Amino acid sequence: MAENNTRTPNLLVKFDGIELGSEVKGYEKTWGILYNYTFSEKRKVSGDVSGPLESKAEIQLSNIMLELKHGLQDPVFATHLRSGDPFKNIQIITLINAKGANKVLSTITCENVKIVGRDVMQIIKCDGQDIDNILRLYITCDSMQEEFSKFGQDASAQGKNAAGWNYRTASANG
Repeated sequence: MAENNTRTPNLLVKFDGIELGSEVKGYEKTWGILYNYTFSEKRKVSGDVSGPLESKAEIQLSNIMLELKHGLQDPVFATHLRSGDPFKNIQIITLINAKGANKVLSTITCENVKIVGRDVMQIIKCDGQDIDNILRLYITCDSMQEEFSKFGQDASAQGKNAAGWNYRTASANG
């Protein structure tokens, strides 16, 4: 089990035993953090709301993808991404319409995003502009890497984080 010494531990979050990065059903109902993980290929994700969704093909190892679902009130979010906390140095934000066909409404680059209110996706402020009525938000940013790396390491002793989310380590190559 020789490992490349440039590889850092990977955090792969699981939802009710389902791993992100694999073909799963009901993906629309989940959100998660992928730390230092790269999809090896485009994955089809089947959902019972709006049909197949193709995930992002590549998430760079230096980045984090964060997905939040409309209306989510989750202890992980509450603990680590409290209302009012800014996301700094955002690179890409992709908004997907809540009504229908997984169409991208817009891709925005902005330096600061704030979550406003306990209902996470109710209002997102992007550089001061309110964005609402969206189903999913994908955020890719470098600046949160260290914070979530620590989050993963802190959880490793008991194999789950404080909110009880199970995870396992996985190589970047799957």
